[in-house]
Amino acid sequence: MVAWARPLPRTVSGQAAAEEDRGNDVTDASRLRELAADARPIVVGVCGCPGAGKTTVASAVADQVGLARLHRDTIKNGLGVSTATVDPDGTLQLPEPFHVAGGPFSLQAETILQQVARLLVQSGCSFVVETSVLTSELLALVHAADGVFLAVEVVADPAVVETRLRARTTEGEATAHQLLAQFLRGEMTRPIFAPPREADWTVVLDTSKGGVPDVTPVQLGFRAAIAETWQRSG
Repeated sequence: MVAWARPLPRTVSGQAAAEEDRGNDVTDASRLRELAADARPIVVGVCGCPGAGKTTVASAVADQVGLARLHRDTIKNGLGVSTATVDPDGTLQLPEPFHVAGGPFSLQAETILQQVARLLVQSGCSFVVETSVLTSELLALVHAADGVFLAVEVVADPAVVETRLRARTTEGEATAHQLLAQFLRGEMTRPIFAPPREADWTVVLDTSKGGVPDVTPVQLGFRAAIAETWQRSG
């Protein structure tokens, strides 16, 4: 399923239209990178509840749009490893707060993610950022640099999300049981993870069917965002 905060224009003016007229595939990653190089920074924010498929979608978007990816959980893992201890047998022991879903390590990782995002967008870089909740603070720093924010809300049927979360509990994820319990208590409803209204564009991708996600709508949204930055500059 694809939904837009506002409709894509039927025709894209300026340089994007010229690309279409020449028959270039503007959903090709290399072409999008070339087009984005002359545009203001565009941030693609991927959000959604745990188990919805954010990481799969964010990875596909980064690959197929040709952008670097910031991942909050990767930052959190780095923080955990940097403060871990090693047992005599070589086993890595992460500090107990690391295993708390939404705990201090998650909050610190979110702060670092925003700091890195600020540096990137102020440098004129476009990138993909993946986190459960896209904050208004993140959008504000993008807009402060005159960037454009394309939000990608990843959703899935509740039964599919539950199945995925249950699978994680058997894979040994430390926070999996906490997340599953929160989901079963009804504490992970879709509105909690919905992108802020301040997003310039919003795409909703449903991953219920599984498999490789079709991120063509995100590529088209990225192209539209590029056209918007040209219009602002023009």
